[in-house]
Amino acid sequence: MNFFGHAVVASAFSTEPDFLLGSMLPDLIAMAGVDGRGLIGGDLASGVSLHHATDAVYHEHPLVKRRMAEGAAALVSSGLSRHQARGLAHVGVELVSDGILAVERAPEVAFRPALRRARDSGVVADGLRDDEDRRRWHRLLDLILDSGLPEAYREPGFVTARLESMTRQRPRFRLGPGQVEFLGLWVESVAARIDPEVEQVLDDVLDRLGRVPTRRAGRGAASESASSLPGATSDPASKRYGRP
Repeated sequence: MNFFGHAVVASAFSTEPDFLLGSMLPDLIAMAGVDGRGLIGGDLASGVSLHHATDAVYHEHPLVKRRMAEGAAALVSSGLSRHQARGLAHVGVELVSDGILAVERAPEVAFRPALRRARDSGVVADGLRDDEDRRRWHRLLDLILDSGLPEAYREPGFVTARLESMTRQRPRFRLGPGQVEFLGLWVESVAARIDPEVEQVLDDVLDRLGRVPTRRAGRGAASESASSLPGATSDPASKRYGRP
């Protein structure tokens, strides 16, 4: 699950900005390339804990596993290595899912206030090791807040460009002639396939974590749900992370 999806899940427990920020923090510090080991405390810690619990449930969901596996197989057929294909399929499904969630779940409600809080206070920056890490952190927040994310993930071309830019950072993973075009076609295809499934997956994740599902009226239902996941937790996340 990508960072906006984590904020959507966390907002079902609490809209406290530091908690929401913590729910996105593992993804954000990885994107910024900073050392986040000194950041854990208070509501940030509760949010980080929920992040990991959410990922554990999300990545075991049968629909998520199916779409990522289908994507990897399709991308291997274009000549990508299995390692390349698995990574791109994994991230691609998550980015497209963020775009679909952003259609009905306004980022202004919880997502952007949490990021503005992070940018305008020292809640994260003060815990970073040096000025260079602080510059990287603020550069990332400015980029996210100024680039129209997560709504931009609704556009297959934007998602394709984001995935392709990831491969450029590691020369042996760069895409060859025709592979970028194939990647774009796959992104369009997966966006159409998972559009009716994303809200179902979200509901199943919330149900598994111990919160009441929040499905919006009018969305299509998927055929596989929380009943296909491991048994209900004996320590529901609603008791550990949120308020009723």
